[in-house]
Amino acid sequence: AFVSWGGIVGALLALALCALISHFGTLLLLDGFARGAPLGHLLGRVGCLTYGCCFGRRTHGPLSITYTHPQSKAVRVAGLHGVPLHPAAAYEAVLDGVLFVMINAVALLDAPQGVPVALCMIGYGLGRFCIEFLRDNEGRILPGGLALNQVVSLGLAATGALALLPLYLFAPP
Repeated sequence: AFVSWGGIVGALLALALCALISHFGTLLLLDGFARGAPLGHLLGRVGCLTYGCCFGRRTHGPLSITYTHPQSKAVRVAGLHGVPLHPAAAYEAVLDGVLFVMINAVALLDAPQGVPVALCMIGYGLGRFCIEFLRDNEGRILPGGLALNQVVSLGLAATGALALLPLYLFAPP
């Protein structure tokens, strides 16, 4: 969980620091980050898919991936040699690709500052929440039945939704 969420939190903190020491506004920097981050994350998820980490649950469906290399994390750590699994990292890469196109389209259509980053947070949070149902979350299920990453995903989506409120409630007519 630290790799994805830690990277996102670290990048946001770095952007906040850059905003403090530069003449650029925080929303401008966040929007810029939101326009490129999904593409970088997509590439990272392709790496996850090839390494065998962030693997999905067992599946008998037509869309699956099996790992056989002994150094694959799915084989080495979870003992899932040759077991058909949901390609959860591929699902997330598709989500990132859709977000990249959508957020850049919104930005090119002159959306108000803050809208691209808010949409990125909402879209990624809700998409990741859904993907987590297909991911192997053994040992990360909380008492309410949701995985830790699902709770964090909902928090990210809610933060994005809350960020949209002042943009539209206090926008000039």
